[in-house]
Amino acid sequence: MQPIDLSLRLLLKLVFIKNEQIFGNLNHMALNLFLTYKLS
Repeated sequence: MQPIDLSLRLLLKLVFIKNEQIFGNLNHMALNLFLTYKLS
């Protein structure tokens, strides 16, 4: 395996994890807004 390939994979994995966290937070906020709107 090429060293460059390995570092690219690590970088992609990090970016993917970051995106998961960001989208998870956005979904959480949207869900909270939806629930507060529904219950009010």
